[in-house]
Amino acid sequence: MKPQLALKLLELYFAPPEGTLFHNASPYVLTPVLRRKSVLESANARPTTPALLATMIWVTTQTAALPELLAPGSRSSLSSKLQDLVFKLQLERDPENWHRVSGGYTQKSWYGHTALGAFSTNTGPPIPVVDDVLSLILITIVTSGGDFKRDCFPWWSKALALIETMRLHLLDHPESASNDDEDTLNQIERLDERLQSCEAKEEMRRTFWLAFALDRHLALSFNGNLAIMDGESYVYTPLPERTWQTCDEDTLSNFPNRQQGPPALVTGTGFFEFFLPLMVLLGDIIHLRRRRHHPRLGSLEGEASIALVEKLLDRCKESIDDLRQGISNRPSFSEPTNPMLDQGMGPVLQAATPGSIILSLEAPGTNRDWRQSSRVRLVTSYAHFILHVLYVLLHGEWDALTMLAWLPSASSQNEWITTPSFHKCSSHAVYASEAISSILEIDSELIFMPYLFGIYLFHGSLVLLLFADRMPAVHGGPNSAVEAACETIIRAHEACIVTLNTEFQRVFRRVMRATLMVVKNQNKTGWPYEAGS
Repeated sequence: MKPQLALKLLELYFAPPEGTLFHNASPYVLTPVLRRKSVLESANARPTTPALLATMIWVTTQTAALPELLAPGSRSSLSSKLQDLVFKLQLERDPENWHRVSGGYTQKSWYGHTALGAFSTNTGPPIPVVDDVLSLILITIVTSGGDFKRDCFPWWSKALALIETMRLHLLDHPESASNDDEDTLNQIERLDERLQSCEAKEEMRRTFWLAFALDRHLALSFNGNLAIMDGESYVYTPLPERTWQTCDEDTLSNFPNRQQGPPALVTGTGFFEFFLPLMVLLGDIIHLRRRRHHPRLGSLEGEASIALVEKLLDRCKESIDDLRQGISNRPSFSEPTNPMLDQGMGPVLQAATPGSIILSLEAPGTNRDWRQSSRVRLVTSYAHFILHVLYVLLHGEWDALTMLAWLPSASSQNEWITTPSFHKCSSHAVYASEAISSILEIDSELIFMPYLFGIYLFHGSLVLLLFADRMPAVHGGPNSAVEAACETIIRAHEACIVTLNTEFQRVFRRVMRATLMVVKNQNKTGWPYEAGS
């Protein structure tokens, strides 16, 4: 790989999630975690492990729309070579690949065994640093977004083990400083002086909270358990994204006291400001679901817990509304004067030139206000949608087959329809569909968060699939409102498939489309139709 291409790919790692006109940001970079200027500045660049640098380049190679990667086979060839390099570099730093022998340690080879004649060393495995955790998280994200999704779990387990080893979850615990073990003290001594700063500690916080949010997302995606507990997370919430990327060391060290522990309110447009609180609430819902399906504890009354989660969801909704209302009430808010923005070319449109990968259209004055307002509208639209899906998850079923088999006999149909849990679930499914319509008006290709968005779109669509499947029994035929909501869902799935193709979304789109077609045509053709088929 030429150094120029590597630099372009590294710059794209820090591209804003809204994307650019020619070079969309990588869907696998949920948030950069590191500061752009700290990594890319040539004068005083941040010391970064080769494994992390290779991983960052490998991540952006997956989707970067660069001319060097558009030739047939060029992307797959480069991606495969980078993957081998990333895995090799990461496994060299993996403590699990080292074991004690007489006189020191020995390391497994890249092929999974100890080579003949391998010599032992007294130094042992490398001391883990935050770069190792971030690299493992990135590998987990890319692998879970591919065709063999469950291959991500070995890497995810390694990331969780390092978080435990480095005690990142106790980073701001009052007693953590006095209880540092020898390895942790050695790690601090070996770090570069520049990394013994507030910036280094903030990187650790952001890495931990990225893992925390991903833990909830993966638990929902694979119907698994949570690995990082709320009650064990003694870490300050991350700085606002704008502050983190622009402020200096003095500002970082003098920043006011922050909340310790998982946040539950949306406070801004950065990943940690809007998506992390939603994942905190998702974790509460997963805990409730696990208890509900426990063989012995499932029979216990859970109304109080459900009511508490509903109250937290309501408060979160208020915080989202306050965020949007705050930008709408700004005195300086006005329509854009840039003609390109007037033409509806995206909420945060940017252009690229040969000399600069990312050239923002952000101009002084009102256009900057409009850009910020567009970002707020984009984020709050996505946040509203995910919030309604959380209500659906709280009151509904998580499995399509279980939900389609949920309907009892026709004699008790009216009683089932009037069940409070069903009413809450169905109403928020409709609200979620309306939120998708708002999102599609702002982000027609759903490029803002495609890796994360799919599973929430799926769960928000299940109730509408149930409606479509039961229309003949409930309404005696097609229902225009249900059809319109289903068409919106299908359009969103189609956009997701184009942006980040996944098999389950292709299948769900076909099922939804087939169900609508059967319902529409059954009266015209006389086809026999059985609900749930």
